[in-house]
Amino acid sequence: MINILDINDAQLFMATATELNRSYGVAFWDGRQYRFGHSAVSELRRKPLETKSDFWISLNTQPLSPPFGTARHSADLVYAHLKELLKAGDGCDDLVIVAPANVSDDQLSLLLGILQSLSIDISAVIDRSLIATHTGDQRSVHIETQWRQLLITEVIESNGDRSVTEAKPLPGLGLLDCYEQILERCADRCVDQTRFDPRRSADSEQELWNAVPDILAALQSSPKHTVSLGQYQFTVSLDDITPVGLRLMTEIDRVSSTKDRWFDEPLLAIPGVTTTREAVSGDVIAKTAEDIVQQLPDDQKGLVRIASLASSATSGTPAAEPSVVGELAIDPDHAETVATPTEAPLDSDIPTHLLIGHRAVSLASDEASSFGLAPLADGAVIAISMRDRITVLSLRGSYDRLFSGCRLFRDDGVEATLIHLEH
Repeated sequence: MINILDINDAQLFMATATELNRSYGVAFWDGRQYRFGHSAVSELRRKPLETKSDFWISLNTQPLSPPFGTARHSADLVYAHLKELLKAGDGCDDLVIVAPANVSDDQLSLLLGILQSLSIDISAVIDRSLIATHTGDQRSVHIETQWRQLLITEVIESNGDRSVTEAKPLPGLGLLDCYEQILERCADRCVDQTRFDPRRSADSEQELWNAVPDILAALQSSPKHTVSLGQYQFTVSLDDITPVGLRLMTEIDRVSSTKDRWFDEPLLAIPGVTTTREAVSGDVIAKTAEDIVQQLPDDQKGLVRIASLASSATSGTPAAEPSVVGELAIDPDHAETVATPTEAPLDSDIPTHLLIGHRAVSLASDEASSFGLAPLADGAVIAISMRDRITVLSLRGSYDRLFSGCRLFRDDGVEATLIHLEH
């Protein structure tokens, strides 16, 4: 089986032949180490200053402000979360990344560099909405819930091909925001019926937050649900929660008139959210991604972002060859086609210097050797003794062969870029 990593931060999962490991894109710093996913969410209301929930959507190497534990930037948190989620070194060597449409190519380059440092090989990157809308009309939209926003992604079908096009984020309507609105409404009902406000205590507020998924599940089959909160009991009804879903639908209608809509599973649990399509679940994502990749020719696997493919590829019938559009850019200033190790590089591909800040130093200098760099006839290489300290932030390079444009990140926070200077 192909291993699938879905990087939607509201429902991260790693699917292997033996398990489906789910997680939220939330981190908690307990003063000694990080905890992620459900363990972190269990502290979200109790210790909000020790939790962080935007590091996946803001994946970069900019210094964190304010500081968060020992992490220097969001990439450190993603690295630590992936290490836990992937159980690095446990045979995960054929990984397919399923990525939301709003993840930039620069972020994917950084993510692949992080995975490379974890010794993970990538087979392909697939746009998530291409999988989610697997049987659509000529125009359909994927309503994707992320932790801090909704993402409305349009998919168009034309001449037998389906393509991901425009993606519109709706900040303030993510799963976190919906749960907070539901918590407020439940807390108001508790005050009305018991005169106890669970928001006055961090522990009771966290207990109510933890109960929100169970409340939503119960209201799927009953118009009312009794909630136990310590020594207090109160009743929540569909009418109490439905305004949250209706607000979502109003905002979706405001930005998209397309009625063929595919909703992520967590959204359809909220009363007031309606659709004629089945929910987009992790199981559907994993199975469809595997089917797509198995149909890819070998020369189209790896270092590509699949944002278009034959319509039949996700309809349950044998598919024509998927159409891969757009190889991932290396960086904004160097976006040529990715060279394979068997291709002869252009002269401009062969690095001559290392750019550190605004200074260019020769690859033969001591500063370049501090990154473990040694020049080759057709590129550069990082010494084995330095590979545990250097992350290659590029799709194009690897420790054994680096080109101009490859970005390097040293474990002390210093970043540099390989460049070619004409003599």
